[in-house]
Amino acid sequence: MAQQYAPAEKLQGFIDYVCGAYGCGAISPIGPCYLPNNLVDHASFVLDLLYKITGKCNLEIGYRTTINP
Repeated sequence: MAQQYAPAEKLQGFIDYVCGAYGCGAISPIGPCYLPNNLVDHASFVLDLLYKITGKCNLEIGYRTTINP
């Protein structure tokens, strides 16, 4: 999950990077995971996506959790 108080520019930069590399249609305005439409929730989705694809966790903006984002 994304850290609630992570800097907005870091969250957005991470979203842009991952979505550019892997695609993030699910959090696009017509995607099933668009709502809630806020930076922390979208970053949480992208952190989970990257973890599922690569097994890596970006602990600079996120943290490990057992809760499904």
